[in-house]
Amino acid sequence: EYNVGGGVWRLKWHPNDATQLLVGAMYNGFHVLDVGEKVACSASFMDHTSIAYGADWCQAQKPGSEDMLVGTCSFYDHVVHVWRNPKE
Repeated sequence: EYNVGGGVWRLKWHPNDATQLLVGAMYNGFHVLDVGEKVACSASFMDHTSIAYGADWCQAQKPGSEDMLVGTCSFYDHVVHVWRNPKE
């Protein structure tokens, strides 16, 4: 269990890493959760000004890249952001 601080609208598991979950938390942005014995937030994206609505991982990763490209969108303002989820 982990409180992301907003109503959860979207969940997307990482395509290659079953321990990472991308969460759209409506009025509290997007978060990447590390799901193991304990759940912890490894990254957040708070630049949307409207409801955090859609999210997905880019499945075409550059060979040797340590982070994943993520696409997120918000509802009322019709904005799409593409950002990197740093892998620790």
